[in-house]
Amino acid sequence: MTVVPASNGASIVRNDGYDASTTFLAGEQAAELMKFTVNAGNSSSLEIKRLNFDLDVTSSLFSNYTNVKVLIDGDQEGNTEDFAATTSPDGTVTVEDINYVIAKNGQVQVTLVSDIASSTAAEATTQIDVTLDVSDSLFYDVN
Repeated sequence: MTVVPASNGASIVRNDGYDASTTFLAGEQAAELMKFTVNAGNSSSLEIKRLNFDLDVTSSLFSNYTNVKVLIDGDQEGNTEDFAATTSPDGTVTVEDINYVIAKNGQVQVTLVSDIASSTAAEATTQIDVTLDVSDSLFYDVN
């Protein structure tokens, strides 16, 4: 699924393959909640400065998801954060100070990871849905 297309080939494409049948474990550390590729395209370099994610949960609470990190090509970039309330039980998190530059025609794999509290309800009705909120994220054309 393409999250946001841009001119000159720049794009963000979710590629984790997750659906309603994907399973996470209560108590899991650094669970991979979302993956996507950012392609800088052929116009110039692209800097990722800030990423904002929304968390929609069913039979759980946003506060059960902590130590949220953004990994770019496997390395942590930006701060470690916790989800904050939007409309309980849902949450949002913004990872600031990423400042990662993707070269012209380059691409990176971005992974959002989080610890899941062992107290999280582990039942068939517990569902999570994570989305990248591009309106609150910041990408900068370096050139």
